[in-house]
Amino acid sequence: MGGWSAVRRWPDNVKVFSCREVEAVPIFWQGQKVATVYGLSYDRQEVRENLVERFGARPELASGTRERGDLWIGLLHCTVGQQPDHAPYSPCSLEDLRRVGVDYWALGHIHRHAVLSSQEQWVVYPGNTQGRSPKPSETGAKGVVVVTCEGNRVLGVEHVPTDVVRFVTVSVDVGELSGTSDLSDLRRLLVQRAELLLSESAGRALILRVHLTGRSHLYHLLTRPGALEQLLQDLREGGESEESGLLWWESLVNNTRPPIDLCVYEERADFLGAFVLQWKKTRGDPGQLAAVKEQLLSSAPSQFLRRLGGVKEERLVELLDEAAYQVVDALEANEE
Repeated sequence: MGGWSAVRRWPDNVKVFSCREVEAVPIFWQGQKVATVYGLSYDRQEVRENLVERFGARPELASGTRERGDLWIGLLHCTVGQQPDHAPYSPCSLEDLRRVGVDYWALGHIHRHAVLSSQEQWVVYPGNTQGRSPKPSETGAKGVVVVTCEGNRVLGVEHVPTDVVRFVTVSVDVGELSGTSDLSDLRRLLVQRAELLLSESAGRALILRVHLTGRSHLYHLLTRPGALEQLLQDLREGGESEESGLLWWESLVNNTRPPIDLCVYEERADFLGAFVLQWKKTRGDPGQLAAVKEQLLSSAPSQFLRRLGGVKEERLVELLDEAAYQVVDALEANEE
């Protein structure tokens, strides 16, 4: 590993692998060799080289010659396939990993637990041991992977949670509430969902982000200035319960829509009908979406673009949908 380390002194049983060549570390249990860990570190933060190819340079990995019962484990920080939400550190393919003769690949970089291959060769991202933020890759159960093996054959893996604080993101459909409900009813619904999550958290503290979804008259209440912020504050005041555990309401995201069905307007021979037809055509046409994106990037305020975090096609469609509902809802209200 090149560069500096935030840890002044590692425990004696920690191995820091070389960044120049693949090293092999034998693992012994009760005096008998049971495994060999092959690893390679980085000499800088960002490595764009496919480091998997260096593992194939080890003679024993290339030939498959090994001691009986010796499980070969490959340890690498890398990006397998397309991972759009992560920087492509040491990018490689699943086939690249399979060409190297290790039995089990223990991979780092992607913080979500995933088993990419469970055939003769196992390829596993254990994920991280503790979530760090509400971003998608950090939410949900975090922990370690316990591997069961027999000789040099992996029999199975089990993900065992180790996190003490869990970031959770859930969606709540406000359409479940009746047409006469108000924000106090919504607050009660949210508290009920939170209590259910706490009861299933095995004593862990939860940091909760809620996406409010669905079509409802509550849309008009939630979009009033300061309404969403006040609801969040009310929830936070009751966020800690000695009986059910610790809960922090991280944020509320309002993705609700007015209580209208845009498809109903398609048959109308008026402005709203033409508007809805154009909205539907634009959201389903990659060429028109690209044109909208170009116009947005060239004319929208930089602060707005930063808040978007990039203009991906999925997010662009969400913006178009939101705008269409707002336009139709406002025009219908004016007609009334």
